[in-house]
Amino acid sequence: MSGDSVPSLDGRVFGVGDSGGGVAPSETTFHYAEEDGVVTATYEGGTIRRGFLVGSRSRDSGRAFGIDIERL
Repeated sequence: MSGDSVPSLDGRVFGVGDSGGGVAPSETTFHYAEEDGVVTATYEGGTIRRGFLVGSRSRDSGRAFGIDIERL
């Protein structure tokens, strides 16, 4: 994504704050990649052995994601 669009997620690493009872525990770390609006991420930590996100986003259409989780 270029120009005046949202910043790229490529190479970014995020941890989980207070997820309010969400799927990912606080020990989870997400590693993102993005190219031409296609976003992928791997994540792990806590009770999650490994997880994958695949999605797309654009300034006009927002975002859409799929998720796959393997728990311990």
